[in-house]
Amino acid sequence: MMPKTKSNVLNLATTERMAMVGGRELLIESNCDSNIIRIIEPEGTASLTILITKKGPIVQLTGKSLMIEAEGDISLEAEKISLHSRKTTTISSETDLSFKAKGTIDSKASEHSICSELGDVKVKANDDVKLNGERIKLNC
Repeated sequence: MMPKTKSNVLNLATTERMAMVGGRELLIESNCDSNIIRIIEPEGTASLTILITKKGPIVQLTGKSLMIEAEGDISLEAEKISLHSRKTTTISSETDLSFKAKGTIDSKASEHSICSELGDVKVKANDDVKLNGERIKLNC
């Protein structure tokens, strides 16, 4: 048996392929630094990629649309979370919705609209409340 050295470990890279339903293909690539599991669509793009590294797994989903559904909770936790859409972004809840931050909440848009369909709009601060605009209109 040959001892593992840097030069012959690098030669242990392997690729396995398996046919799947709908013309898809399961592709498993292994080398000394990582393992990659891919589902390849008939047109050649990867719809699912799982990269397993020494630091941990990375999962990438690519498709025309994606849906995550759970009967219970869904939790996301990370150092930083970024959401971006090329069109409209909607966040909705059948009950209450809460935004909380230990730091600043910064909201920027070309226009803002706040509407309470039933009940008051409350603004509370433990310091000054500042309104800055060309004109401040009340009850208009």
